[in-house]
Amino acid sequence: MDKMSEKLIKEIEKALNIKFYKWQRKYLLNEPMLIDMRMTGRCTGKTFVYIIKKLFEYPEPLVLTRRTEVLKVADWWCCDNREDSALRNPYLDWYKQELKSIYDNLNKAGIITRKVVFH
Repeated sequence: MDKMSEKLIKEIEKALNIKFYKWQRKYLLNEPMLIDMRMTGRCTGKTFVYIIKKLFEYPEPLVLTRRTEVLKVADWWCCDNREDSALRNPYLDWYKQELKSIYDNLNKAGIITRKVVFH
């Protein structure tokens, strides 16, 4: 598994046929940045880039066999009784499927991420 770098970011863009926003690049590289209103709200690429960061964050395998494990790594949050509410939320299923899709596409393109155990 490679460490996150500009070179790796370009390889990821090519493999996924996407172009990262400037703030996403900074986030992946752990560079300081100012919060911009375009980064808030839905459909702005936050979860997408968060998943990519998770796939390269640590060398240890990411185990997602149970909903409680998915909850620990997902970007889901809830104000009251987090675990009780979140474990019933369909977002966890969507998040796991999205992570699997990105994981599969990167590995098919020859970009080695940390191992993810789905079953």
